[in-house]
Amino acid sequence: MSSLFNSRNPAGVAVGQLGLLTAVFASGVMDCHTRGIAAMQAARQARENHDIHSALHQHHRANEELAILAQRALEEVARLTRANAELQAEVRVRQDHINTLRVQRTAANAA
Repeated sequence: MSSLFNSRNPAGVAVGQLGLLTAVFASGVMDCHTRGIAAMQAARQARENHDIHSALHQHHRANEELAILAQRALEEVARLTRANAELQAEVRVRQDHINTLRVQRTAANAA
């Protein structure tokens, strides 16, 4: 390539050199732009993955809390069922006692 200073067409050489510099510069800018877009997409994907992981973890904790609550509710239902059975047994005993007293009173009134 001839020099700008010893060429017969210095303007043409200057335009050629400027064209080459512009092409190199544009190539660098495009490379930087492409890398920037790729980095932005990677960051977006990482953020979305983090958000999904965070939501999944939050749901998992909520499910664990609900499982604990359900277990406590089952234990309470079992306790109440036992208490109900005990009360029903007491009611039967009292009703038998009442029936016995009625029979005795009826027998005493008849005599």
